[in-house]
Amino acid sequence: MSQTVALTGTMTTDGVGGITIALTGSSGGTTPPPTNPPPTNPPPTLPPPVDTRVLTPTGGDDTGAIQGALNDLPSGHALMLSGMFQVSNTLWLDGYQKRMIGDPAKPSGIRAMNSGMNGHYGALLCTKPSASHCAVQGLEFDAQGKQTELIFIDGGNTNIIDNCYLHDIAYNPSGAPYAAIHSQNVTDLVISRNRIERTTGIDGGEGVRGIWIVGAKGLVIVGNKVKDTGHTCIIGEGASVVIVGNQCGNSLTQGTGIKLCYRPMNDYQSRTQHGFTVAKNSINTTMGAGLMLQDVGEIPGGVLVESNDFINCGKQGTSFGAIYSSNDANNVIFRGNKVENCRSVAGLRHARNWLFENSNIVGGSNVVWLEDSCSGITLDRSGTANVGSNCSNVTVDGNKVA
Repeated sequence: MSQTVALTGTMTTDGVGGITIALTGSSGGTTPPPTNPPPTNPPPTLPPPVDTRVLTPTGGDDTGAIQGALNDLPSGHALMLSGMFQVSNTLWLDGYQKRMIGDPAKPSGIRAMNSGMNGHYGALLCTKPSASHCAVQGLEFDAQGKQTELIFIDGGNTNIIDNCYLHDIAYNPSGAPYAAIHSQNVTDLVISRNRIERTTGIDGGEGVRGIWIVGAKGLVIVGNKVKDTGHTCIIGEGASVVIVGNQCGNSLTQGTGIKLCYRPMNDYQSRTQHGFTVAKNSINTTMGAGLMLQDVGEIPGGVLVESNDFINCGKQGTSFGAIYSSNDANNVIFRGNKVENCRSVAGLRHARNWLFENSNIVGGSNVVWLEDSCSGITLDRSGTANVGSNCSNVTVDGNKVA
């Protein structure tokens, strides 16, 4: 099953916050890899448009002033927030080619005055389904220890959240907030270069994730730094997801470093989407696994997990390690990853057609746990297999062991 996969790709911006990704791949092997190879760089920070409106804080509640400026902002223009504003209720962004940006000369952004605002999941900033080719860039979002989601993207297409700093969210044991950046029904969304810190949670209960993106296709999560979360650092759910070059650390309450869920589209396009890519990420110190796969049994193109660092993954007393899947997970390539001081390399149930290749295992456990109903599993310089019940066609370094 050893094979070489040729990957090429480009990422370009349109000058107003939109982004285009062109990706190709080829393989002659029996395990079809994803044809969504990782873009190598996040989009650059764009200069403010010539027609930029600058708003400064009053020192009081500036909800109305910001919302009025957003409502009046023409397409192709930007609203620059210069300084730190206080906001008592949800801000709404909609329209075409609008940018909401921070002042690069000073700390600029929004502080939440209340928990549970009137937008989706009580979020501080919400986009509307009509938002298209819009961008939120270079802003600080401070929850100030309140139960407030910070950015929620409701539908729309080709939007971007870039280079923002989001922090200090309190969990709610009975519901939202669920994440610092959260979405539903989005298409071609890019979450890039953001820094997320200090969300909270409770062991065995609810917690606040860092990034939780749910959408249709074209979901790109690249170059973010997420740490000290109360639940999973990054979640991508959709028909095609690229997660590249992120740093995830200290998911210490519960959850994993990164979680991927396949959500097929409801029309013919679901048959044309090609796989998940998880590459060049660093996942350091998690209670659960470094990477969790869910519902990826029928994903076209499979899953490529390549050149990641998994460090200190898994709570003591568990077998959680670099990668984990508890239900059908087929056509997965785990190649060239570093697994350091983890409780295992992998824990799998109902897995079929997996290739583990060239894993750099340092300390911890070198075991791939095949817990139940696994078949077509090949380990090539990637540790050893512990074969459970109903498993077949398992090969370790050229030797068939089941």
